[in-house]
Amino acid sequence: MKHSRRGMITDLLSEGKADAEILAVLEKEFPPGSFSASNTQALAGTKRDLRSSGTKVVREKAIPSPNPTQLLERDELVEKLRSFQPAPIIERYRLQDLAGKSSSASELLKRSVDGSIYRAFHHETPSLRYARWRWRSEAELLLKKLDAIKDQQMFDRFALDLGKSLVADWGTTNDFGSASKMNIGVAMKIVNLALKHFSFSDLSRNPSLIEWLHVPWDSFTLRPLRKIWPGHPAIPNAPSQGFVKNLAMYQQLYSLIRHSARRRRSEDNL
Repeated sequence: MKHSRRGMITDLLSEGKADAEILAVLEKEFPPGSFSASNTQALAGTKRDLRSSGTKVVREKAIPSPNPTQLLERDELVEKLRSFQPAPIIERYRLQDLAGKSSSASELLKRSVDGSIYRAFHHETPSLRYARWRWRSEAELLLKKLDAIKDQQMFDRFALDLGKSLVADWGTTNDFGSASKMNIGVAMKIVNLALKHFSFSDLSRNPSLIEWLHVPWDSFTLRPLRKIWPGHPAIPNAPSQGFVKNLAMYQQLYSLIRHSARRRRSEDNL
């Protein structure tokens, strides 16, 4: 039987796990959108209830504080986010990258994956495998579901479901029977690119989608995070989309960039 979220939190607290370690486990076992309350809220609530009941919780293990260099790099990242001017880039993206792709939902989904992604899949007939993804024949339904999304949690849950379906429909082996290079990390890169195209196209009737989009992890988005990424393994000098191999790593990266973006917003409002 699968452990309840509260039970898992209680067990991890009794082991002296730090909050960051507990959240990493929860993000993997209970992805965002699984419950109305976030994992962070569930952790805080469980700790509060345990204190109220008099239950002793093992003091969490200390986590080394980031060194001054890490703090400096994070500050630099937040500063770059603050000074970033997205309007001209978005306009160029709409006029150039989306030109000719958004005549229909089906065409937009078909052209969301290009040769640069296909080249990563040696001996896997990637164009044919992408074509058999269940949503390729349900592009209009995909657009309707996106237009009906009401909040970030609904978007997170739907995006993850799309990624899982792409992994399942792609297949586990390549043309020679070896393991496929498709995994949830790569699938989410493809899904997030497709969702970006849908969200910025004239086909979308849900302007809030742009606020909920996830980062498509590749060399361009991973490289700036090298010095502040606390996870394992370390981000290499020349990372690729294959770096994100599992959902836990994906969620950790997502939390890292989301925290930086929120910090930028909060400081702007001071």
